[in-house]
Amino acid sequence: MAQTEYMVANMQSLEAIERDVHEVGYRYWLLFDEAGTCVGYTSSLAEDFSACPDSPESVKHGEEISKRATKRLFISKIYLYANERGKHYASRVIEFYEQLCRDEGLDAMYLTVNRGNELGIRAYLGRGFETIQELAADIGAGFVMDDYIMCKMV
Repeated sequence: MAQTEYMVANMQSLEAIERDVHEVGYRYWLLFDEAGTCVGYTSSLAEDFSACPDSPESVKHGEEISKRATKRLFISKIYLYANERGKHYASRVIEFYEQLCRDEGLDAMYLTVNRGNELGIRAYLGRGFETIQELAADIGAGFVMDDYIMCKMV
């Protein structure tokens, strides 16, 4: 519970989102159902390391993704309200990102998913992602994110 509160305060706060957008270049989208009700949100960051594939930034999410694609999309967040999960919204988001990659000339998309998130892992595998690396990332205050990096070539 403490780690979740820490992550929300430091990664999901308005200040953190504004910093992601204005300083880093993340893009955010609200997700709506057919009736126009907000069901969640998603964010991503286009990464192009083709001119500098050895940049330290290119491996911040692990070395395996850098071996697969220098022009790629990092899917940072797909968050759905608890009562909206299981309704295939995440699949639609992945389809949106696949088209975005094609439109922007990106070769792959990748994400991190908690190792204990069995539902998410199954969903991503079902959408053509493969697990390419395990990653334990220190996120500060003594907390660690134990994730898999999953990738899908586009």
